[in-house]
Amino acid sequence: MKSIKTCCVVVLFSFCFSKSIAQEQFLNGEVKFQELDRSGVAVQNLQKAIAGITDVAGVFRIKASVGDTIVFSSIQLKQKELVVDEAMLNAAKIIVPLEMQINRLEGVTLSQYKLTGNPTLDTEQSATTKMYDAQQLGLPNADVRIITQSERMLHEATTGGGIVPLNPILNAISGRTKMLKERIRIDKARNRMNSIREHLNDSLFWEELDIESKDRNRFLYFCQADSLYTPLMERGDWLAFREFVAQKSIAFKNDAVE
Repeated sequence: MKSIKTCCVVVLFSFCFSKSIAQEQFLNGEVKFQELDRSGVAVQNLQKAIAGITDVAGVFRIKASVGDTIVFSSIQLKQKELVVDEAMLNAAKIIVPLEMQINRLEGVTLSQYKLTGNPTLDTEQSATTKMYDAQQLGLPNADVRIITQSERMLHEATTGGGIVPLNPILNAISGRTKMLKERIRIDKARNRMNSIREHLNDSLFWEELDIESKDRNRFLYFCQADSLYTPLMERGDWLAFREFVAQKSIAFKNDAVE
């Protein structure tokens, strides 16, 4: 009698165990969305507290039973929940479509001037807007001027290590130092000329001077020979400079006639 009871218990236990094994199956599937690389999507079974991730093709495999809730989530995707049914477990593979998550950011103002598009209002506003420079903000090295490439090359040519630096001596003998100084002079003259062209880029102004476009560069070099040219440029007084140019135009045209 005892052996019969033991057999019944073993059979019942085996039946329950086999039933639980049969109920706990794997859910196989593939997520679908716009990206070609579909790896890294988290696949979580809430009831069993287990999780996995998809591979590059979006394929996943996770333990599941009927009624379990599977959650699919990723930073670039909308979260999706799926309740497992018998058909899903019996299928060789299920397809899970996912939607891209669009994260809308708040608008960012890139200008401190808040321009309206109305020239009159914007001009009045710009006149009252306080400007800040690096010195006012207390930034380090705010007063250091950025040297040009030619100035940097001259500095390297005229300095050197050791008790008796050889670089300055060799460069002076070879003429490299003199050449670099001349290059700096030419660079400064070119920069001044470009600045003039920028500030005098006014067709009406040139019409008043009565100087043709083909003669303008020659005229500017003519102005450059005057001793007042450089001080006016360095001062940045463009109103006075325009008056100076207007006076020089008379002499320039007289020379052309002669």
